Amino acid sequence: MVAATQGRHGYFFARQYERAREELGNAVRTDSEFWIGHNFLGWTYAVAGQFAEAIAAFNTAKELDDNPETLVGLGFTFGISGERARAEEILRQLQDLRKKTYVQPVSIALVYIGLGEKDEAFGWLDKAYEEHAQWLSEIKVDPAFDPLRTDARFTDLLKRVGLEGTPI
Repeated sequence: MVAATQGRHGYFFARQYERAREELGNAVRTDSEFWIGHNFLGWTYAVAGQFAEAIAAFNTAKELDDNPETLVGLGFTFGISGERARAEEILRQLQDLRKKTYVQPVSIALVYIGLGEKDEAFGWLDKAYEEHAQWLSEIKVDPAFDPLRTDARFTDLLKRVGLEGTPI
């Protein structure tokens, strides 16, 4: 859906959260069962510090499609909002799921970012690099990775992925 793409890739990545919420809100009003729209809306709320709204959006996405990506947003949000035990439970669920199906290592890294555990996050990002995980293509612009940007390991990862020096 165009509104969801515009909301995420046009405004969320540009850190224009209000406009992102508008576009993503349009997407989920147009199709209330569009789980990806709810998921993207959850990320927008989470990085803007609107944790209750983020959790509600992620829960809606999860009800619509029990995709591991909906757990990632919940885990990240629980972590950054101080609900450590709930974030750690999501980590366990994602690691259990990873034994049965493909779960991108970036997904697990994002929960660790939410928890403020940079070393663990970078360990999973290294696994993502080894697996050529698709989500790495967005790390240069995705606000969820902002807590890692000042770390030299992030610059190194951008180099390895081929994103260093590219305009945003």
